[in-house]
Formats: sequence, C-alpha cells, structure tokens
Amino acid sequence: MQDLHDLIKKCSKCRLRATCTQVVPGEGPQNAKIVFIAEAPGEEEDKQGRPLIGRSGQLFRNALKAASIKEDEVFISNTCKCRPPDNREPNPDEIEACWPWTLQLLQRISPKIIVPLGAPATMTLAMRFDFQKQLGGSKITQIAGKPVFLAKRHFYVFPMFHPSFANRQNERRSEFQAHMRYLGKAMNGWLERPI
Repeated sequence: MQDLHDLIKKCSKCRLRATCTQVVPGEGPQNAKIVFIAEAPGEEEDKQGRPLIGRSGQLFRNALKAASIKEDEVFISNTCKCRPPDNREPNPDEIEACWPWTLQLLQRISPKIIVPLGAPATMTLAMRFDFQKQLGGSKITQIAGKPVFLAKRHFYVFPMFHPSFANRQNERRSEFQAHMRYLGKAMNGWLERPI
C-alpha cells in the first residue's frame, strides 16, 4: 500500500496540489473490510497528513469506538486527497482528477462495505458505480443510514452524514451516531454475505 501512497503524494493532476500543505492519501490496513470515504481533507488533516483527524474526526472516531468498530481495521480516505482552499467543496474537475487514485485504493483494498460520508462523496461513488437509482434520493438527509447492496460489485454502500455536518446540529449528531451503531451491528452479517 505504501507504494500507492507514495504515488498519490507525488500527484499534481489538479490545482489543489499547489495550494495544500500535503497530500492525504488515507490510512488503514490494506485488508480492511470497511472503507470510509469523506469529501476532502480539512485544515487539520492538511497539517497532519491524516484523514478525519480534526474536530469532525473526533466525532467520527468516538462514534466508531461507541459502535465497537475497531479503528485499526478500517480504511479512511477522501474523494479528493488535497485540501481545497478555505475548505470549499472540491470542483468536479478536481474530483475527476483524483478519482483514479480513489479507484486504485478501492481495488487494492477490495472492501465489502464502503461508507461515503456526506452527499458529495456519496454522489461521486453513485455516479462512478452507477447506483443513483438505488439511493432513492440525492439529499443526504434522505439517504443517510440506508444500505445499498451492489450485487454486481459484491459490496455494500452505507451512506452517512459527514461528521462536520453532524457536528453543526444536535439532531444530526444523534442520527450520525445511531447510523454508526447500526453499521456496527449490521456489518458482521454484511461481511459474511456470500459472493
């Protein structure tokens, strides 16, 4: 996995590399059964070179622990590996430039569950893996917490709120934590599903 991370860190396919401090490929074991994919690194992630490590990351990691999901058994990454200026959303061409890296990470890991965090990550995966219709909506408030099994690809997609969105509203924070608990309970059955 380190060889792929090294290649990602050398990438300069879009304008984001010129404005970020460092590229954040992701972290976790290559044999992870669950991959969490957020949108893009924030300020703290850009400083430390690790995904979901700032204030949002604290909520995320606490929710993992509360759901009995071991942090060292999941892989965490972003659809864009470089921080956009002022934490803006990545532009479509920036997501496009970074997609080959995301795809290579997913192919290398071959997870059984992919958890996109937030609407941008969910819609990026839905367009790339062609499951928009199965989502039943495009707003994260409509689709968060609803699993989709992609039979042709042999993995589940479980959209969740991005923890920064959940941090801004108590109701959404409670939902985020409930979705993570649901994932913690459901994942063993999903992981055991025959291909």
